[in-house]
Amino acid sequence: MRRLRTALIGAAVALATLPGAASMAQEGQAEAILRESSEVIKKLDSIEYRSKMTTTGALGGMMSGEVEVKAIRTPLGAQRSPQWYQGHQSGMKEDYKPIHVSSNGREITWLDNEKQIKFTRSYGDRSALGAVSGGRNISAAELFLKPEPYDQAFAEGVTLTFKGIEEIDGTPCEVIVADNGQAKFEWAIAVGDRLPRRYSRI
Repeated sequence: MRRLRTALIGAAVALATLPGAASMAQEGQAEAILRESSEVIKKLDSIEYRSKMTTTGALGGMMSGEVEVKAIRTPLGAQRSPQWYQGHQSGMKEDYKPIHVSSNGREITWLDNEKQIKFTRSYGDRSALGAVSGGRNISAAELFLKPEPYDQAFAEGVTLTFKGIEEIDGTPCEVIVADNGQAKFEWAIAVGDRLPRRYSRI
């Protein structure tokens, strides 16, 4: 915390007379934070967390959910990684419904809540993909499973901004915003363990 504040003050003083230099330094700092977080994520063999999702803005409150997520990284070259999550979600025209989805990397198993039947299908089965699409929107496991966790931030034409420090559930986090000209994405990265605590599409 102290190191970060010192660096920011030093940059502000040294670059005050250079047009645009402060924003360039800020973008470099934002990229460095995401790079550090990316390296930490890549070294994890598995991840387990509770994830919350809610819509804001014009869609505020129309969809929400909360799930427990577990994911295991497969050996290099494997096509799929085992995932498991359960919880509940609500949609614009439905009440809260439970979610129970698991995958061993080859098949997807889920519970059909209306029929109260447990289904198991291969990854390529359309009904399986449809059954888990809602849970995937809530889950942030893809960040852990992707080869490059923050590929959206490092794409060509994206501008990164260090927004500041925010406390999330008692954890100090550095907030980074990525702007590709059409949409903005925001990550809150914990100062301590460098793992993400929040992801938002602004």
